Amino acid sequence: MSNIVVEFSGWVVADPDKTLFFKIGDSEGPETIDGKQWLALDEDDRGDYILDNVIDAQRDSLDGDYLEIDIEERE
Repeated sequence: MSNIVVEFSGWVVADPDKTLFFKIGDSEGPETIDGKQWLALDEDDRGDYILDNVIDAQRDSLDGDYLEIDIEERE
């Protein structure tokens, strides 16, 4: 069976109240934080967190645009 591959690029304006980040660094702090907490961190501490779920950030975004969407079949 073939797979459907969707390639895309674009951007969103993430809602700080609905955007979650997951801790990956060694610093002390909560395992997950919201966007408001992330914005309150200094630049070094922000690097200890990654976006928890990009699909949720896209769904709950305040604005956004897809610059390119390509769909193809791959064996």
